[in-house]
Amino acid sequence: MSNATKSPCSCKRFGVNCGGTTWNVFAQGHDAKVKGMLQVAHRSGQRVRVDGRFATPMQAAMKVAPNLARFLDAA
Repeated sequence: MSNATKSPCSCKRFGVNCGGTTWNVFAQGHDAKVKGMLQVAHRSGQRVRVDGRFATPMQAAMKVAPNLARFLDAA
């Protein structure tokens, strides 16, 4: 039997307390919500809050989920 436990969804790192838990980085579908938020901020030149600090959307993506950063270049 495994001792593994689910961890909180990474939405929490962006100040969104979805309450979800996951075996991965995000709860199902939440990576798309974060991707959309980062793309809107990237296009409008706004900074986002991640882990309680402000960062550019690219910095936030690289810190939390580097695989989302490629979507910002296309935004």
